[in-house]
Amino acid sequence: MAFFAVAVLGLGLGLPLALAGIGAWRDRPARLPGGLPGWVWLTAMLLAVATGAGVIASGRALALLLPPLHVLAIALPAVGIVSLAGRRLVHAGISGRFVLGHFASGAYLVPLLALVLELVVGLLAGGLALVLIILFIPGGAEQVSRAMEALRPLFEGQPPDMNELLRYALWPPFTLVALVFVSGLFPLLEEAIKPISAFVLVSHMPTAGAAFLAGVAAGAGFGLSEGLLNGAWSLDEWSATVLLRAGGTAMHAFASGLVAWGWYRAWRVRRPWPCLLAYGAAVSLHGLWNALALVGGVGWAFVSTSASSQASPFAGGLIAFLIFSPLAGMALAATIGVVVISGRLARDTAVSHP
Repeated sequence: MAFFAVAVLGLGLGLPLALAGIGAWRDRPARLPGGLPGWVWLTAMLLAVATGAGVIASGRALALLLPPLHVLAIALPAVGIVSLAGRRLVHAGISGRFVLGHFASGAYLVPLLALVLELVVGLLAGGLALVLIILFIPGGAEQVSRAMEALRPLFEGQPPDMNELLRYALWPPFTLVALVFVSGLFPLLEEAIKPISAFVLVSHMPTAGAAFLAGVAAGAGFGLSEGLLNGAWSLDEWSATVLLRAGGTAMHAFASGLVAWGWYRAWRVRRPWPCLLAYGAAVSLHGLWNALALVGGVGWAFVSTSASSQASPFAGGLIAFLIFSPLAGMALAATIGVVVISGRLARDTAVSHP
């Protein structure tokens, strides 16, 4: 499935880019399409997820049917969230060709930049954190040594002992470091680079709505790439994985839209405060999402590997609801945020350009 996802990310987005390039070369107009209503995208995504879950349950033609269903379940939310904003900002002064370019920037360029930055900063900060744990926490050196031993099968391509990993993951110093990285450091880096195409082309943005839509498209593209490249490895909990990725795509799109909008306002007034406020809001949103996802993932792994998870199906369902319902609420709030801000900026555009 991973190979199929990578191929689709290259060809499925590369072909529209090629067609857009040919259209620009022939000087054809590239008006922003109106888009479909939100319920159409939601229904299509849920159908893809339900069909994929049925294929997994039956075990028939798994290798043939599941990869395209996986791509559909990941791609539909990404395209849908851009459509929700685009159909309201159709007169914001940005063409469909530019929206596609920002989407491609988020899908192709940003993941590479984020990977390099997070590897470099993560290695440096992670090494510093381990040194501090060893030097200043009693028993820290022994805990670090045992944790590295528990991780050795993972480095060797073997499945690790989940009970052993969870025991170390729940040790307070390691938990604190993970939360700082996942909910602090990585959102700071990603929100600074996700709307990079909007940063570069801000002087070509005719309206605030165009800047917001560019950021939404870049964030959605990033969510698409993240979902295809990361979600392609998770099959045991496939339905939950793709639904979580859909929510993550909505969060990425909304956060990047906020930062691009703030950058546009800062560029217009020649003051940094709009961008800093928007960046702070986006990092906070992203950090809260990552923290809830981390806590939920560790909690679900702990429940599924403990004897208590076998108490009853009702108990397992209740625990899953308590763990993941905050993420569903955040995904819904992000989607509503995209719709509300797009509508507001569209009205502002109509007033300023009657």
